[in-house]
Amino acid sequence: MDTTATYDRPTISYATASRLVAAGVRAAGDSGVRASIVVTDMTGEPVATARTDGAGMLSMTVAAHKAWTAAMTGQSTEDVHAFVAADPGAVLSMPAVPRFTLVPGGFPFVSGGRPVGAIGVSGGSSAQDSAIARDALAEVGEL
Repeated sequence: MDTTATYDRPTISYATASRLVAAGVRAAGDSGVRASIVVTDMTGEPVATARTDGAGMLSMTVAAHKAWTAAMTGQSTEDVHAFVAADPGAVLSMPAVPRFTLVPGGFPFVSGGRPVGAIGVSGGSSAQDSAIARDALAEVGEL
């Protein structure tokens, strides 16, 4: 069998995803933001989620889209925004992709130097969402 036709693609575990969600809930509470936190695997599908008390229902969908975009691109939604803004073709095509968003607050989660999942936060301002996600990632750290 030719093993060069296959490769390993690690992905985030439920235990780590749950730790990221818990860290995001703490960071949201510390900042006084009612937020939703979604952690996805590398396929962009949710592994663990939370919606803090009082967070709006729409925030869960937006957080999921932020995490999906970060998982699919391996970049933060802020970095994806900069790329799309600089590429006329991307400006036309990427926003037409379902679940794709340029709203800040989505970040890849890295393990062993490779993205293995992503976190998305929504509920506050873009700056607050990004800060909560960064705090969660810093608390859990690279594995």
